[in-house]
Amino acid sequence: MKELTQEYLKIIGMRSVETVEDVSQMLKRHLELFPFNNLEILLNPGKILSLEERDIFEKIIVRKLGGYCFEHNKLIYIVLKTLGHDVSAKLARVVYGSQSDVPKTHRMSILKIAGEDYLIDAGFGGYSPEEALALNGKKKNLFLSPYWIEQVDGNLYHMNGEREGKRFTYYTFDLNRSTESDFNLANYYTNTHPESKFVKDLIVTKRTADGMVAILNDSFSRISKEGRVERQVADKNDLEYILKNDFGFYAEDAKRYRDLV
Repeated sequence: MKELTQEYLKIIGMRSVETVEDVSQMLKRHLELFPFNNLEILLNPGKILSLEERDIFEKIIVRKLGGYCFEHNKLIYIVLKTLGHDVSAKLARVVYGSQSDVPKTHRMSILKIAGEDYLIDAGFGGYSPEEALALNGKKKNLFLSPYWIEQVDGNLYHMNGEREGKRFTYYTFDLNRSTESDFNLANYYTNTHPESKFVKDLIVTKRTADGMVAILNDSFSRISKEGRVERQVADKNDLEYILKNDFGFYAEDAKRYRDLV
């Protein structure tokens, strides 16, 4: 994967990724270049997204189609691993502030660098932390809100943010070993289960220089520090236009997805 990693670095405009600051810069550029979405899942119901390394690279980097956590975060994991970093892939439970019993369906990574562990997540949609988050409980002010990793009980951690000034747990995770078989199973569930939001809802997000753009079903939003401007996606032509002009999809792909609204 050395050639693919070097091509990735070239595309995001970086020569190397050596420090935790470099990793955070890589995450920011990744989130601004490559959209998070479930378009292929909705376009091809029942078809399981490939998690093969070259397929992910082709989909995200070459065709600029983006993807979701199992694709984005595997790509980031491969790049960091190829560059010689001590990184491990993990599975998390997305709880969104609830106490619900939910399966582990979110891929993220833990990076050990300069003697400290950091959470790396470029695949959590609009809520992706755009910097590496240390597992030390300290808050970091990011675009949406302060984020921090809270060690709750021994091997259990919470990835927290704030909503309306109060703590909000996005997902929980532990440091137990996860294998590619675990990710394949979780990917299958997320691609096919009728209760999976990626089967039910149209979701597209991408960071911008001053904020974020997002589609949720028939709603299109621009979000910045100044606030949120939201409007309805008028029709198929409008969706095609938004995907091409606001999310950077190639014209032929924006056309393929126009019927999803």
